Amino acid sequence: VTKPSGSGLHYSYYEYSGKAWDSLADLTKLTPKTTGVTDSFNLGMQQRPSKFAVHFSGAISIPANGDYTFTVNSDAGAKLFLGTYLVVNNDKHQVMSTSNSSAAITLKTGCYAISLDYYMDSTLVSNSLRPGLSVYISSAALAKNKITKSMLFSEPVSVLRFASADHNFSGPLTYTMANGNLIVTVGFAGAHRLEIVKLNGSIAMQYNGERESVYRITRNSLPPGSYLIQASNAAGTKTVKLLTFY
Repeated sequence: VTKPSGSGLHYSYYEYSGKAWDSLADLTKLTPKTTGVTDSFNLGMQQRPSKFAVHFSGAISIPANGDYTFTVNSDAGAKLFLGTYLVVNNDKHQVMSTSNSSAAITLKTGCYAISLDYYMDSTLVSNSLRPGLSVYISSAALAKNKITKSMLFSEPVSVLRFASADHNFSGPLTYTMANGNLIVTVGFAGAHRLEIVKLNGSIAMQYNGERESVYRITRNSLPPGSYLIQASNAAGTKTVKLLTFY
């Protein structure tokens, strides 16, 4: 995978009014007050102590194959994504000194889309919380440290390489090709959702199932390209695989 250009991360800074947030809202419904590039996941662009949100986006370079742990430490709410996969959910009211949400993911050497949404509300400031955000990475060969500018790129790659996003999932997700058609098997015993997602995050296809299911997607119904196949169940178990469809 070719490394993207530009160091740091793009950010969009939002301010809002009205009803207090107790969790992250859909930031795509807001208009950014400012945009720019920042060295890392930090809040240097904030212009007031509360009722603001920030969306960070770019790419991260992973130096070697392995299991990587991402940790988000934040006052207020934050969600960290690789591509469309939610790696760390640190949403709701948090306390910087005690809230360290971590998750491990198996990755191959290469560059991945990375993004993070953050917010701070006035109700939280009144409870002695203050805006704060730190994002860490670690592995067997990499000591835990904040993700630095040297690992981040503000211009994402056009093609991303994804390993299985959760190698401990209990319900298997497999796919095969037969006569040019895509056959996807979801092994969850109960209700589940299957999504085929473009790398820009938009959903190309979506299915809801009640038991273990096999889905047949015909050659002409899905344009050639790279996609993420995502399967999830009501318990929150989720797995993601990369599909390149010719």
